[in-house]
Amino acid sequence: MKHSRYLLFCLAALLLAACKKDDTPTDNVIREVVFESDKQEISAGDSIVFKDFSDGYVTHWKWTFQGGTPATSAMSAPKVIYATPGTYEVTLEVRNASTEKVLTKKSYIKVDYNRVRTDFKSAAAVYFQNEEVEFRDTSAGKPQTWAWSSRP
Repeated sequence: MKHSRYLLFCLAALLLAACKKDDTPTDNVIREVVFESDKQEISAGDSIVFKDFSDGYVTHWKWTFQGGTPATSAMSAPKVIYATPGTYEVTLEVRNASTEKVLTKKSYIKVDYNRVRTDFKSAAAVYFQNEEVEFRDTSAGKPQTWAWSSRP
C-alpha cells in the first residue's frame, strides 16, 4: 500500500511538472521591432494607418510621426494625417516590463502636393437639342477651384 501511494505521488508530481508553464524571462522579451503602414506615398491632407508587428510581448507603444498629426501616439495601430508635402521619418518605441526597443525608419513617408485629375459625369449619354444638361464633378485630388465651359 505504501508503495502504491508513493507511485501515485510521483506520478502526480510528474504531471504537475509537465503542466507547469515556463516562466523564464525570455517569454517577455521583445525580440524585434517591426511596423508597417497601409501607404507610404500620399497626397497632402491624406491619412495613413500604422500597425505594430513587433516580435514579442508588447505592453506599451510610443510612436513619433515627424510632420504628422498627431505627432505622437500610444496606440498599437494609429491613424495619422500628413498635411504638408515632404519626406518624413517614423519612430516606434515598444516596451514591456523586461524589454525596450526602438526602430526609426528614415524617409519612410513621402507626402506630395495634391494632384488633381479632372473628370466629370452627366446623367445621360445622349441629349435632345435645347435639353438642359447637368454635369457632376468626379475629379480626384481635392480640387479647390472650377471653371466650366462648353463649346457647340
